[in-house]
Amino acid sequence: SKGAVEIGGKTAEWNGTSQYWYITDTRDQIKKVNYETPSSFQDTADGITAITGVVNQAVAWDKLQVTLSVRDDRCDVGSTQTISWEVVCQSDGQKLTNFIVEIHRNGTLWYKGGAASMDDVSSEVCKYVYTCHSVLDNTYELTEFDTNTVYIIWDKLVMHWEPNATELYVEEVVEVKISLYRSYDESEVSDSSLYIKRNETSFLDNFQQNSFTDSRTTPGVWEYALVKAVDNDYGLTTTEADPIIVRWAGRPASPAPHRPRGPVGGVLKPINMQKVALTFLFQNMEIIVLIAAIITAVAVKRFKND
Repeated sequence: SKGAVEIGGKTAEWNGTSQYWYITDTRDQIKKVNYETPSSFQDTADGITAITGVVNQAVAWDKLQVTLSVRDDRCDVGSTQTISWEVVCQSDGQKLTNFIVEIHRNGTLWYKGGAASMDDVSSEVCKYVYTCHSVLDNTYELTEFDTNTVYIIWDKLVMHWEPNATELYVEEVVEVKISLYRSYDESEVSDSSLYIKRNETSFLDNFQQNSFTDSRTTPGVWEYALVKAVDNDYGLTTTEADPIIVRWAGRPASPAPHRPRGPVGGVLKPINMQKVALTFLFQNMEIIVLIAAIITAVAVKRFKND
């Protein structure tokens, strides 16, 4: 109890009640320090400086790292997803398993306990954001931590398809234009695969275009229905799309072309214009005589007036 003792290069103090030498130390950053106990010793009573039984004591000023992760951050509505978290000491990367963690979802407590993961699901289109709110390490009683944020979007696809006509004549072509987007944010799906049936029979499989054409050679109806759409970027398959019905009718009969009549089984003869003129005069003789009489009367009256 009498003398000077240094621990880790710092002058120690004597605790007379508990009968030990001690120092206090602090760090403002993550650091692991090895303290040689004692690092020097001088007995002021007897002048003894030799040390036996030196022990190195490591002390870590530490902080936890809570890392959250998800396997799929955009998925079909109704699918189950796992949110996982890992707790490690930042000083040496030691993974901890004995802890209590609080996970918040969209700012509200969602899970509290010692598990390393938890499942979640949504039957509606939505976005859930997960983050660590607090953690207690039961091994070292550490509570300070850094963490990250993860999210999951439960989503579905919506397909719009529009034919250029729904009533056609046979052999006319229908063109159907297609657009596919995600319901949550209405983002367009640029890489997709479509599976379409026609009258309950497979029609287009793994179709990757934004339009298709079709026609009929006989009157009838084609009903087009979407079997499945696949978002090749996020793997979404839940899709909404109403069926399309297109009708083809027979073409109306065309009127027969007009042809001049002639002798049955014969050939048309040249027209005799003189005969036609004489026939006209004989058939309209009374009209011609009346016109001539009117012209004569007018001429006579004009002559008298002169």
